[in-house]
Amino acid sequence: MDEKQQKFDTLVLLIGSNPLPNYVISKYYLQKGNMTAQNLNILFFYSEKTLDIADRLKILLIKKFEMDNARIEKYPLRDINRVNQIQLDVKASFVGLKGKNIHVNYTGGTKSMSVNIYQEFEQNRGKFKELSFSYLDGRSYKIVFDKPNDSISNIFTKVDVSFEELHKLHGLVEKNKRETMILSWEPAVNKIIDLHKTEMLKQDFIKMRKKFHINIQPNEDEIAKKNKIVEKVNEINKHLQNETYSELLLELLRLIPQKNSFLTNTTEKLLVPTSNMSCDDYYNRLEMFKFFSGHWLEYYTYITLHKIKNEYTNVENTIRKDNIIINMNWKLKNKESSVCFELDVSTIVGYVLLAISCTTNASVKECKLKAFEVIHRAKQIGGDEAFSLLITGLNEKKTISLRDDINNDMYFETRFKVLGIDDIKNKDIFKNRIKDHFFSRLEELT
Repeated sequence: MDEKQQKFDTLVLLIGSNPLPNYVISKYYLQKGNMTAQNLNILFFYSEKTLDIADRLKILLIKKFEMDNARIEKYPLRDINRVNQIQLDVKASFVGLKGKNIHVNYTGGTKSMSVNIYQEFEQNRGKFKELSFSYLDGRSYKIVFDKPNDSISNIFTKVDVSFEELHKLHGLVEKNKRETMILSWEPAVNKIIDLHKTEMLKQDFIKMRKKFHINIQPNEDEIAKKNKIVEKVNEINKHLQNETYSELLLELLRLIPQKNSFLTNTTEKLLVPTSNMSCDDYYNRLEMFKFFSGHWLEYYTYITLHKIKNEYTNVENTIRKDNIIINMNWKLKNKESSVCFELDVSTIVGYVLLAISCTTNASVKECKLKAFEVIHRAKQIGGDEAFSLLITGLNEKKTISLRDDINNDMYFETRFKVLGIDDIKNKDIFKNRIKDHFFSRLEELT
């Protein structure tokens, strides 16, 4: 269907538990269609449980497109479990819709809402100047129309949604985000990947990692935390003198960005934190401990995503480089609660989310819990269209076992994938596994 062909003056949306599809539809028509924020009216049907979602969606649309508040109307459905009540509530909206050119997108809402609202509009077609219907297909990323039997393809290449917009849609705020120049860690990351290619060096690295472990509790004050860091630095300095792998450790420490390392250039020992060290300097250097504790795998994933992104420079690619955004350590909490959750690495192509959880853990039981969490978080934020990926320290046999377990429990969750240590230790294989799971599958749909 020609994007400029379709024209209507009123867009009807059904508000469900995830506002993303409604936002994508609204944004698409306001950006690509004949409609503008000055001539399009939008009508929400919402239930008691989705009032807050409707409010957030309305606020974001008004701010994003400078819409007049009066152009977005909300109609409550008092009981979405009773057909008669839905019919009565929908009919009440017809007073202001007579003679209008109406388009109903029934992607959001429950099945009961979709079916009954569709039928009510269809049965009263004569009241409107024109009436059309569509839904956003989460499998093909198309807007599919009922009459004519047509569609608009590749919506994910035509509508971009930022991480900030996702925050606002879901009523989430970013928590304690610290910016780190991840790409500058690539030499250190590459060294760790090289160590994993040889079993003996891999075991040496595992021993080194344990030396950097610090048992800091979330509620500890800053003085107690700093004392533990000082104690740990002194302990590592002793190991640098005595351990057989001290040269290997020094070689790795030299590759860590200088502002993030406790290693001094003159003595090649770790700098002991003092009261004279500024807070910024201290916290920047703490990244070294986080890196060894497991963040190296997150950095590796983030760097790999950037390499994939840089491949999409050809204008013939359906996916464009500027259509891809990548985020790291996405810590989120609901504005109304203290519950906080984190996505280690995430990327968006258009509006399609890939949520990634990274763990160096080699326990199937622990990794399975992380698998369920990342699948849940991906769908919670990105809807049914979202993909999820778990990157682990599991060997090949355990990776296959976990994958089969998840497929059985989640009824063949095809948008989830698990990778293990054998995928990680080869950079080309690792990149291709990620690309095939997400980017290539989106390209196949175009």
